[in-house]
Amino acid sequence: MNDLTISSICIAGAGLLLAIISIPFFLHKKAVRKNCTEETKGKVVKYRFRGSGNLSSIAPVVEFYVNGRKFKAYRHYRCVSSKYQSTHNPNEMFGQSDRFYISEKDVFHINTKGVFHNYKKLAEEKWPLGSEMTVVYNPRKPRQAFVEKVVVISGIVGTVFLSCGCGIMAIAGIAYMLLS
Repeated sequence: MNDLTISSICIAGAGLLLAIISIPFFLHKKAVRKNCTEETKGKVVKYRFRGSGNLSSIAPVVEFYVNGRKFKAYRHYRCVSSKYQSTHNPNEMFGQSDRFYISEKDVFHINTKGVFHNYKKLAEEKWPLGSEMTVVYNPRKPRQAFVEKVVVISGIVGTVFLSCGCGIMAIAGIAYMLLS
């Protein structure tokens, strides 16, 4: 075996390892969706603010009861997307018309205008404290709970590992064929 063959095998092996690492992420996603089968109602007790700047997100924290025990869950998102929209209207400056929405694919979209974003006010408008929301949970492990619906990002992580692994294997194969 020459150096090119050994190098190609090593690089392809690293790609294969990445592809194999993706498997537990896909299995986790499947297991969570399979196990979180029960629904109940809970009340919004506070808000969870994550991120910084224009990539901040807001999630309602919902308190719910299972068999007399209190649990908390919050709304999960696959990712956060921010879009800056400039304005020349003085009534829309300083965040007075900031709005956000959650897409069908569970992406938190924030449309920002001006320089100030009152995320707490936006959260209170969307999910008033004390309002009722649906919680989906695992009956065996009620701590494994999601507000509104199950959102698991491990499938996205698995896809990234699998894609990178396959891409590295393909590059190693192409490089071997071109250089040999």
